[in-house]
Amino acid sequence: GNTAGSLGETSALIILICGMYLLIKKTASFRIVLGGVTAFVVFQLLFRLTGVAGAAGPLSALLSGGFLFGIMFMATDPISASQTTNQGRWIFGAAVGMLTALIRTFSVWPEGITFAILLANMFAPLLDDLLKQAAGRVQSQ
Repeated sequence: GNTAGSLGETSALIILICGMYLLIKKTASFRIVLGGVTAFVVFQLLFRLTGVAGAAGPLSALLSGGFLFGIMFMATDPISASQTTNQGRWIFGAAVGMLTALIRTFSVWPEGITFAILLANMFAPLLDDLLKQAAGRVQSQ
């Protein structure tokens, strides 16, 4: 009742418990979640320390809005997220976190997780292909 947000995205504890279940069952990739949360916190901290107007503190930004819900349940969707390389999962998660922080801070929309996931999903297949090609070149040398 004290936190603004849509139904289901405001209870960080429940989201974390359910997300941990998905991580334990290996339904969700910890690389996407950890990469996304790390990038989000780093960018929010960077914005806050550099005095960007309207930038929330990392903890406040992490626990408000739909970021936790999105990174736990939407970004880890096995159909659309980067799925074939571990490096791709890290980069995909970091891209979602970074884009969410950028959209939240510099756009007219108060929430950016959905846009960030859609943008990262557009590049996930290309990212996986590029990483596979790079790995193939390294192995052939």
